[in-house]
Amino acid sequence: MMGDIHIVSASAGSGKTHFLATHVVEEIRARRVRPEAVVATTFTVRAAAELRERVRQLLLDADLVDEAQRILAARFGTVNSVCGRLLSEYAFELGLSPLLRVLDKAGEKRLLRQALDGARTPEQERRIEELAQRWKFLAPAEEARPGRPGRRGSDSFSEAIQEVIDLARSNRVDAGQLAACARSSLASFLRLLPPTTPRHKHLERELRERLEEFIGYVRGLPDPDKLPKKTLRAVQEVERFAQALKDNRKISWDDWIALERLDPDQKVCPQAEPIIALAREHAGLPGFKKDVEEIIGLLFDLARQGLERYRQHKEQRGLVDFVDQEVYALELLENDEVRRRLEGQIDLLVVDEFQDTSPIQLAIFLRLSSLAKRSVWVGDQKQAIYGFRGTDPSLMEAALKVILGERRRERLSSSYRSRPALVRLTSALFAPAFGAQDIPRECVELEPAEDREPEGLGPIVERWFTTGNRDVQAACVAAGVRGLLFDEDTRVRDKDTRQARRARAGDVAVLCRTQDQCESVAVALEAAGLRVARARRGLLATHEGQLVLAGLRLWLDPDDRLARAEVLRLLDFAGRPDEWLREVLDAAETDRQMCGAAIDRLLSTREGALVAGALQVFDEVCRTLEIREACLAWGDVEARLANLEALRELTVRYASDGAVSPGGPSPAGLLAFLDQVIARGEDEKPALADEHAVVVSTWHGSKGLEWPMVVLYGIEAEAKADPCQPQVIPAPTGIDLREPLAGRWIRYWPFPYSRSRTHGALLERIRESEEARINLAQKERELLRVLYVIWTRARDRVILACKEGELEKGCLSLLNHPAKVIGEPEGEQVCWAGRPVDLAQKRLAPLEHQARAPAAGLGYPPAAPVGHPPAWANPSALSHRGTPGRAENPVTIGEPIQIKGGRKEINATDLGHAIHGFLAADRPGLASEDRQRMAEGLLSRWKVSGALTAADLVRAADALWAWINETFPGAKVHREIPIEHRLATGTVVRGFCDLALETDAGWVIVDHKSFTDDPERARERAGEYSGQLAAYADAIAATGRMILGMYLHLPLLGLIIPVSPPCQLENATSGEAGSGAGENRP
Repeated sequence: MMGDIHIVSASAGSGKTHFLATHVVEEIRARRVRPEAVVATTFTVRAAAELRERVRQLLLDADLVDEAQRILAARFGTVNSVCGRLLSEYAFELGLSPLLRVLDKAGEKRLLRQALDGARTPEQERRIEELAQRWKFLAPAEEARPGRPGRRGSDSFSEAIQEVIDLARSNRVDAGQLAACARSSLASFLRLLPPTTPRHKHLERELRERLEEFIGYVRGLPDPDKLPKKTLRAVQEVERFAQALKDNRKISWDDWIALERLDPDQKVCPQAEPIIALAREHAGLPGFKKDVEEIIGLLFDLARQGLERYRQHKEQRGLVDFVDQEVYALELLENDEVRRRLEGQIDLLVVDEFQDTSPIQLAIFLRLSSLAKRSVWVGDQKQAIYGFRGTDPSLMEAALKVILGERRRERLSSSYRSRPALVRLTSALFAPAFGAQDIPRECVELEPAEDREPEGLGPIVERWFTTGNRDVQAACVAAGVRGLLFDEDTRVRDKDTRQARRARAGDVAVLCRTQDQCESVAVALEAAGLRVARARRGLLATHEGQLVLAGLRLWLDPDDRLARAEVLRLLDFAGRPDEWLREVLDAAETDRQMCGAAIDRLLSTREGALVAGALQVFDEVCRTLEIREACLAWGDVEARLANLEALRELTVRYASDGAVSPGGPSPAGLLAFLDQVIARGEDEKPALADEHAVVVSTWHGSKGLEWPMVVLYGIEAEAKADPCQPQVIPAPTGIDLREPLAGRWIRYWPFPYSRSRTHGALLERIRESEEARINLAQKERELLRVLYVIWTRARDRVILACKEGELEKGCLSLLNHPAKVIGEPEGEQVCWAGRPVDLAQKRLAPLEHQARAPAAGLGYPPAAPVGHPPAWANPSALSHRGTPGRAENPVTIGEPIQIKGGRKEINATDLGHAIHGFLAADRPGLASEDRQRMAEGLLSRWKVSGALTAADLVRAADALWAWINETFPGAKVHREIPIEHRLATGTVVRGFCDLALETDAGWVIVDHKSFTDDPERARERAGEYSGQLAAYADAIAATGRMILGMYLHLPLLGLIIPVSPPCQLENATSGEAGSGAGENRP
């Protein structure tokens, strides 16, 4: 079932992509693997593209040109793209159309939200509203209002339903199994509750009596109003509860736990103890247990109904999402007929980042592995941090144990990322902690790939001491970052040259545990006068966002006074608020419409485009209101134009989204969509990442990236158990690789109180449960993995930022099990994990405000049609790129060939094809009769036999081979090399180079031209083809080859003409690889 699976452990920075590419090429070279029979899955589209191109480049370097061409037919991509390709090829076997549209993640969320919104029946709504009076978490939170960026509503019950749906889909738990999950969830929760006794039937009556006794006792005290504050609070709580009982009002379980937590002073404490004792028994009340049963049943019923409605929505619109692709792919791989047809098609299966595999993806990989001759899974259990996205590290760990059996896993043992001392410290710190999680020491410890480093890089670790509340701590971090960047002695290793240079803002990343911390740090950095690279909320609250919204509203309703006023405020009265206000008030008093040049342009355009679609209206609003020009005047031009582009991307997403209403996208729908984006807090301004901006990211968002200096912020966080969160429970019998998802079910426990409640009898039982212990262990394992990921993002320096004394209390405390390896430093040198570490300490304080004043731009060129370079180009179409190159004196290599029948009667293009075809296929070692027969066949096929003879063609080829042997003795001849090369403009040049000569000193480019001119005219024309020759040379030079020269071969004239490019290639003169030439795939 499993097939031949090899597991390779690749720690952070150990050269995983290089290993994978090299392994694929070695298997192809050894003829164990056909290039087109490779299936490689990666975690991201970018990683898939990089892996494919590295493989292709290595094949070209090994002179395996045919294999490099065939690798393009291999299946490289994310899991979803591989599954999608499988689904399109075998869609009919499932009764599906191969033309199904795929929902992206954003569209999936919106469509699922629509399905859930309509899933509840009126009776279910009524029951939820009734239960919400007793269960606080069922009451929906206040929703954010349009125009208030960053406000997020949070209906925890709806979120739990969506989590259950996500878990069900990623674990192949169908709607029919959810009822069994509800029963198992209820049974496991009821075990935590105290048994219901006869006393519980009269508990409320007895409690009422005790409450009245307490109130009477307190009122009988002298000066009851002068009791201590906490006693007065307890009295108020008792009186409120007693009044609710008296009025027969609904009492929430939060109220019961408030009684349970009464804490009066000693004078009245004895009177409160009976109340506390009775309140602690509330979880045994029949009503409590009935509520629990109803809530769990409702949740799983709504999840089942939501799944069904979501399926119907997709079916009606002809859509599938990513999980559907995986489910269908797994169905296909379980189909005997499909498996029979796939057998022999997969020689090698490569799974990259296997630790981030979801349960259903694991099942897919196991099925694919059973079809492949060989499988290689590469990843790192220490970096499995995406549990919140549906991955299950515990399932993968169990699967690996079964797959490996008694074998030891292969590993990559060298780090190519970090400084030698940092590599060794990381190994020493993390090996013991991961060892306690059954990850072998050798899979943690790395050795640096090189022991030398440039001088002046400073310490590998810094300890920053922060103070104050969250915002003050963020300001301290900003002060620390500013101090680093303004210190002339701060040096980092340049990634390209590997030499030390002064640090720039883009060399620093601040990694935060939460989005709120990211926001605080970003604000603090900007207040410190530093640019920040971070996607932040508030896109539609910017000037450009407000202007777009106002323009859309005015387009929909020209009488919208508020929209008119907004346009005038931002454009006509910019910087003159008092005048604007007078204009608004005067217009209201005189009942007239406010007008302006921009408004007039917009409404005039509107008259001729009343049926325009959403995207066209957006573009017309931007054009007529001249929003780009306004961005220039407001300053921060780059950021504002990026915001405008992000708004257009939102519009494109809306217009192309299959989740919109059946009526299709419309300008009114676009406006409603943008309001929803604001309400959900999803209006994010794009990050402008460049070398002059400090990166601010969440811990999870940093995975796969690296920076010279990394500030770890939020490290005081501790792992906390949350068994009430929906979670998948594995089969009690362990994993069966034939059916890895069998026996898994989803458990859900309702949290009885508001999240602010942390103490109580039931909460203690939950915390002490075996389920909570298992959950806490999982959270600690994940937090340790997250810590490893963020620590290993640093190439040169790790910076630990938190308050004094908190270093050992947070996530770093996980390193101190089973033995202490790290602690709060007491000097400039510490001993961590038995290793001496030079460490810089800084006590930070917030700086005074240093914000940058945005400068207005200087102006745009006049509006006009904008020319863009083509996406693709053929080298022959590049001509001379403007100025012709220089043609040198021709070299005579043979006798001219006389064209018979007259030039006008001959099709020059067909003649050229025949000559090119022969020179591409001819080999000097071929028998003369074979060469003669091939030449005759080509001339006949192209219908140019009357122009020249086969002997003429053979004689021209002999002259070319003789010139090559004499001028470049020993050169290796490459004919018709496929070229694909990205220019600096973005244009991809794709074509075939007629002839390339590979010598020990470098490469020579030769292009055949069937000129019939006289030699002098031919020389004049030769310079015009310098652009085509230079395109070939650029592509080859960018791979690191030296270009020795470029030549035109004129076989009909018996000439070779050396050609210089219009602008001399840097590579041809300096020998440096790829200088400014862009990407290439020759």
